[in-house]
Amino acid sequence: MDAGTIATIVVFLLVGFVVLAAFITLFSPPDPSSSFEPTKLAPTTSGAGGCTSGTKESCLDERGCPGTKTCSHGKWSACIAPRECEPGGQQYCPTPGCISGIQTCDRCGQWSECVPQ
Repeated sequence: MDAGTIATIVVFLLVGFVVLAAFITLFSPPDPSSSFEPTKLAPTTSGAGGCTSGTKESCLDERGCPGTKTCSHGKWSACIAPRECEPGGQQYCPTPGCISGIQTCDRCGQWSECVPQ
């Protein structure tokens, strides 16, 4: 081997060691003695009449339907009532004895019992 080939091999070996050292440094597990502790945030509350963020309460919406409100940054959200259907809507439904029935959507967006026709 001539001197140029040996120099090229040495350069490749050095570059390989540098890349290996960088890979080990970047992808090795953290030192357990320097463990990271996330900061624990206190719940957000507001003055008189405020609430604690994340708290949920039962409520009645503007139609008088049962729902849930959620506290965010010391203030209550609007009351959200789940809706399955559009109030006043109707749909066919099965009943015992192979008789079709009808369900009607009430003012709160919930289906009534299936009424045979």
